[in-house]
Amino acid sequence: METQTDTQFDERLRMAKEIWEVERQSMLNQIHQLRCSTGRHELSSEIAQTEAALIQVQGSIEAMAGNPNTVISKLVQATARELELQAYLKGLRFTATVQNK
Repeated sequence: METQTDTQFDERLRMAKEIWEVERQSMLNQIHQLRCSTGRHELSSEIAQTEAALIQVQGSIEAMAGNPNTVISKLVQATARELELQAYLKGLRFTATVQNK
């Protein structure tokens, strides 16, 4: 047989649990938003760094291509690096597009 005290305790416990769940959900939402905003900043930074590296590699390829003393293997390596950076940049931009949706 439940007493009035037990009923009041159960009601307070239920209300405290509901409040806790609302606060918990709010904090989880805040954590998610912070992670997304940090991720976007890091992604933008990575895109900028990759673009700069790509420009640098393209410049060195142009310099090597114009130099008759360039070893062909160095030119091939630089071209391969350029293709890798282009593919990586394409993936970064795709990820940025997906995150913005």
